[in-house]
Amino acid sequence: MTIMQEQFLHKPVQRRSTGALILLSLITGATLASFLITNECNNDIAKQFSDADGTIISSTDMEASGHVKSETDMDEIVRTDPDPNAPWPRVAWLMSFPNSGTSYTIQMTQRLSNRTAASNYGEECTLDESKNTIPVHANSPNGPFLLNSPKRKVPDTYILTKTHCIGYGTSQPPEKYIETKRSFLKGCTRSGRITGDKKQEVYYDERIVQRAIHLIRDPFNNIVSRFHLQQHRHTKKNDQDWLKNYPSTVEGLKNWCNFMDGRYKKEESDSRFLDKDLLDAFKGVPCHSEFFQYAQWHQHTVAITRDLKIPTLVMHYEEYEKDINATVKKAFDFLELEPEGYLSPFITGKNYDEYFNKNQRAKTMKMIKLAVDPETWELLEEYDTY
Repeated sequence: MTIMQEQFLHKPVQRRSTGALILLSLITGATLASFLITNECNNDIAKQFSDADGTIISSTDMEASGHVKSETDMDEIVRTDPDPNAPWPRVAWLMSFPNSGTSYTIQMTQRLSNRTAASNYGEECTLDESKNTIPVHANSPNGPFLLNSPKRKVPDTYILTKTHCIGYGTSQPPEKYIETKRSFLKGCTRSGRITGDKKQEVYYDERIVQRAIHLIRDPFNNIVSRFHLQQHRHTKKNDQDWLKNYPSTVEGLKNWCNFMDGRYKKEESDSRFLDKDLLDAFKGVPCHSEFFQYAQWHQHTVAITRDLKIPTLVMHYEEYEKDINATVKKAFDFLELEPEGYLSPFITGKNYDEYFNKNQRAKTMKMIKLAVDPETWELLEEYDTY
């Protein structure tokens, strides 16, 4: 038995038919994931894309939603799923802005639990003998789908389910990258169903989702990683002109940002969704549309998990490096999983400090703060060190 397994197994995790989970001593300091409180938005700019449908959430609604955060340690937190009669395994979204640690979190969970995860994206899932995606639940054929079955067993508690939702395209005009809360939720349930040689874009009922892990990464490292993903895609296409203009260097990122920042400048200035204060805040922020999408994405995630009353565990990618055992234990307790496999060593991700200067970082964080409500900012504020 590994040290990691011993740390987990001293307190067995049991499934509770009521859907309630008691998490003991999960918050032990600033390095651990915070538990989320969401309040009524009081930022007019944030409300442009968070409360575009006019929804107002009261403090009573927030307490009922299962989102909790305290400045002091908590010895016991009780969380109740929105549907206590939901079938098992219950869907637990892994909600992550692309390139923020999704792959590691999914792989770690599968290997250590020896159970499959799930995904909205059928192209990355195991197919059955008829070359069809395999839904987690037969009565929800549009997904989500089992990621790695039958190689790994299906968990009988919560199944971690990958979704990037929507609102993360690169080099797009504002009408393409600005999402309402309603369109964002629809994107979270969008899936790619495969039946034989046919792939369909379909949607499943959000009410099957009973929990969520909200994964957050340093915005600067996140955006540089997205730049590198674009390089990977253009390399596969053998697009030498693009690769020549945007090499994997500080200068390459600068060129990429300059291109995107200038491409839709007029469309942004004419957009009814972007007011003068926000447009002014864009100035001096390289790749401002990327950072705005990052802010918008996390704002919407806070809002819809609140509105759906989904118990949500907020994790920061950097916690894996600070204390991987405590971080993984939190996630496993939340998902009511037990360790049976092995925990791969966490390889520290690259730090891209040289890609943005201090002034650019300060302006970027100021813009992000302006674009989100106070509760979302509380989750992102730790990155404002400039």
